[in-house]
Amino acid sequence: MKNFIAALAVTGLATAALGQVGSGGTITDGDSSFSLGEYTGDGSGTGPLSDFSVDAGASNTDHLFQTWWWFRLAGDARETAFSGATSWSYSGNIARLTYTYPQFRATIQFVVTGVESGLGFLTQTVTLVNTTNAPLMINLFNYQDLDMAETSSNDAADQSGVNIISVNDTASDWRAEYEGTNAFQVASFDNIREFLSDGNLDNLNGTGLPFGPGDWTGAYQWSFTLNPRGAASASATTTIVPAPGAAGLLGLAGLVAARRRRG
Repeated sequence: MKNFIAALAVTGLATAALGQVGSGGTITDGDSSFSLGEYTGDGSGTGPLSDFSVDAGASNTDHLFQTWWWFRLAGDARETAFSGATSWSYSGNIARLTYTYPQFRATIQFVVTGVESGLGFLTQTVTLVNTTNAPLMINLFNYQDLDMAETSSNDAADQSGVNIISVNDTASDWRAEYEGTNAFQVASFDNIREFLSDGNLDNLNGTGLPFGPGDWTGAYQWSFTLNPRGAASASATTTIVPAPGAAGLLGLAGLVAARRRRG
């Protein structure tokens, strides 16, 4: 089923009315790379597909099927996928996509960091700017579909911290730490994505862990009230490492989180 979905994305079988062709690209740092696919769908769609690899050479295993962001304003009846980028850039290890809506502007930034072959992390940050003269209430959702070791049926997950979900491939050494906030939800593919892209208003409910083995997907949710002309940011980090090095991984994730808070 996932191969069929990926084929649809590659062949562009979606509405092209938003003119977002060209907004996909790839960033790299050392042996780590992140690629974001083209997305020509609208806000009611499921967003672009993506890839994340952290090792070198022919074994450059892709551990990510999709990651994307949704939002919901106060008074909206549903969540909306970010779509119709007004500008984008891919340079070195940083990608930025800008989205302009009637009440706010959003910049999604992806930063990939390769620590060494087999160890790297991807940090995603959405910065929102309220472009009105009134307070703006908004919810953000970050979605992840990790297919560790390029397989979609062997992933098990549980919490390893208040804001961290650990996902490991039970048939290999690969492991990921998905760090966000304390509001989350986990379910097998493609329940979480359908939850975000259906026509209903939804909030994440903290369920689904422990998970698997199975086809893991998960999401985090943030809630903001932006002052008039104010701004706020939300970040999610995914760290991938072979299991033998996992003992030091929580320290690395904490270091990343501390650096982000100081910034």
